Amino acid sequence: MYRHVIGSERMLEFYRRQAGITPRWLRMAKAEFRTKPAPTFWELRAYLWLLFRAPVPLTKRIEHGLGMLGHFLRARRR
Repeated sequence: MYRHVIGSERMLEFYRRQAGITPRWLRMAKAEFRTKPAPTFWELRAYLWLLFRAPVPLTKRIEHGLGMLGHFLRARRR
C-alpha cells in the first residue's frame, strides 16, 4: 500500500513538472470553478481540496472557498 501511494505521488509530480504546474496554480481554483455553469457537489469538493492546498493565507482560502460555495448554491437554484 505504502509503495503504491509513493509511486503514485512520484508519477503525479513528474507530470506536474512536465506540464509546468506549480503550487501557484492552485490559487486559480476559484476562478476555474466559477467557469462551470452547473458544478456538481463532487466538483466543488475537488476544487476546495485544491484551494486549501494553495500557498495563500488561510483567511484568503476561506474567503475563496465561501465564494465557490456561493457559486455552487446559486447554480443549484437555477
